[in-house]
Amino acid sequence: MGSSSSKASRAAQRAEDERRAQIEETQRRIEAIFGSTEREADIQDYINSAREYNQQDIDRGKRENDRQLKFALARSGQAGGSTDIDQNQNLSEAYLRAVVEGERRAQGAGQGIRAADQQAKLGLFNQALGGLDMTTSLNNSLRSMQNNIDYAKNVQTEGNFDSFFSDFGTLFEASRKSAGERRQGREFNTLYGARPTTAIPVAGGS
Repeated sequence: MGSSSSKASRAAQRAEDERRAQIEETQRRIEAIFGSTEREADIQDYINSAREYNQQDIDRGKRENDRQLKFALARSGQAGGSTDIDQNQNLSEAYLRAVVEGERRAQGAGQGIRAADQQAKLGLFNQALGGLDMTTSLNNSLRSMQNNIDYAKNVQTEGNFDSFFSDFGTLFEASRKSAGERRQGREFNTLYGARPTTAIPVAGGS
């Protein structure tokens, strides 16, 4: 009787050891997939894509504001002067701030994918503890990583980098208003004579 009980106990222990070894191997394989150089390359590719996406938005804003500033300075007769230099310097600084923010957002998106990967990995570890087989666990790992990339792409929206150039909107509006007043003065030849030229405000000044 004692011999049979001992054999059953050893068999149970072997089965438990095999189960634990299987769990450890499954978790090791999951860890290897999520921590692979290929996965990091995927994330870097996404960061590069997000950076390019943001840069296109920033460059579009810069081109539009360059054009508007050129017209505003010409309307006010300040093209080529010190105001021209100051305003273009302010615009260049606004552009550089937007570029820095674009990079920060791209890197943040990459970190978001890494955090999602970590959460998925821990969930799969728990599934392995619950008895999920290795093949299914590895397939789920690959599926989770792709889902994390796809989700990041789907939530990526316009960066609204126009806010970095918002100060120039006041400048452009003042320039158009001043030009309109001068045009009105010429057309109606008021009793007060020509209206004085209104200097446009400095955008981005401290």
